[in-house]
Amino acid sequence: MKTIRQNVRFTLRLLWKNPGFTLAAIITSLSASGANTAIFSVLYASLLAPMPYPDADRLVMVWSKIDGRNVVSAGDFIEWKRQNKTFQDLVAWSGGNYNLATPEQPEMVSGRIVSPGYYRMQGLDFFSVAISYRKRALRARTMSSFLPTRLGNVLVLIETLSANNFA
Repeated sequence: MKTIRQNVRFTLRLLWKNPGFTLAAIITSLSASGANTAIFSVLYASLLAPMPYPDADRLVMVWSKIDGRNVVSAGDFIEWKRQNKTFQDLVAWSGGNYNLATPEQPEMVSGRIVSPGYYRMQGLDFFSVAISYRKRALRARTMSSFLPTRLGNVLVLIETLSANNFA
């Protein structure tokens, strides 16, 4: 214990005698700690954190490689779903930007075309969907009151889009 106390006192004495070196050492240590924290925060958020889905460890993404792109044709998806004996379910989705024509002006909106089971795969009840959009929870609604007894095409609108254009 005495040796540790002597070493600490000697270190503090040397740092007090060389203020320029002390300042450089402190700035370097703080910069390194900040960079390390930033790198591991990004690493955790992108690779290590669990996905925000129930049973995320059971989700798998499959695709075909066509002309150097990772895609799945509609025919392949239907055939995979028909022959499936390995997975609990298969769902497909395609995202993109779409033109929304309104009486005032056309507007480009981002959206997805999804197969049945997409929201169930995410652990969401289809008729009470809660969509997280840019860290802000937005309620979504379906056109369930307009649906026939047999489900056909269904449209899910985020509340801000429906409030702005379909109120």
